[in-house]
Amino acid sequence: MKRAAKQTAPVGKGYGAENTTRLSDMRVQPTIGAFEKEEQYLYGKPQYAQIIRTQRKLKGMTKTELAASVRISSRTLEYYEAGHRRPKRANAVNIANELGISADDLLPAKTAAK
Repeated sequence: MKRAAKQTAPVGKGYGAENTTRLSDMRVQPTIGAFEKEEQYLYGKPQYAQIIRTQRKLKGMTKTELAASVRISSRTLEYYEAGHRRPKRANAVNIANELGISADDLLPAKTAAK
């Protein structure tokens, strides 16, 4: 049985072996905004990420259970808990209600004041 060769994508002008890269190296990574990068650099994880994770664990919920109850994907919740993404206002309010905390804890000051 023959082994399938790794898929490669052409890079540059030539198509020789030295000018190729694996498709797995070309995956798009989630973007982190400048504010989140600065926050992570200074303090580790952003505060909202720590709050979501801590409160979820205190309630004894898994990521999948919390995500299903607020109607978001478990992957989205993972991004929130890792600090890679900031929750949208509607999602932050739903998560806060489910965890029994104030939505102001999860929203930035300028959004929470609305």
